[in-house]
This record gives sequence, structure tokens and C-alpha cells, in this order.
Amino acid sequence: MVVSVYLLLYISQYFFIVNILFVRYEYQIRSFVLQFDWLVESEIYQNITFSIVMLSLLLFLLYINNRIVDLFIFLFRKGFR
Repeated sequence: MVVSVYLLLYISQYFFIVNILFVRYEYQIRSFVLQFDWLVESEIYQNITFSIVMLSLLLFLLYINNRIVDLFIFLFRKGFR
């Protein structure tokens, strides 16, 4: 039972918080990044910059989400002792 709850938390962590935040704020993030498109002329450079910003944001959200899930798992295990 504990293992199945742990696996469920581990699998769902990558879909729950990150997907909700990314879908909800995707338009704001995209419009914020595209405000600076006048700085560069090249469309290739814009696409690379946009991809790097999105990847950085996604990795940051995954890191924060991982810390939250680790805290819940720690508290869950502590409750059964």
C-alpha cells in the first residue's frame, strides 16, 4: 500500500503541478518572451531563445515540484512510524 502511494505520487508529480502551471501561464510566458523580439532580427535566434527560456522554466518548476513531493513523502513516512 505504501509503495503504491509512493509510486502514484512519484508518477503524478510530473503531470499535476507542472502541467497546470504551464498550461495556465503559457500565454503570459510566451507574450513576455515575445515582447523582446525587437532586440533580435533573426527568427532562428528568437526560436532558440524562446526554447531556452521555456526549458529553464520547466526545469525550475520540476525542481520545485520535486522538493514539494519529497516533503510530502517525508511527512507521510513519518506519520506511519
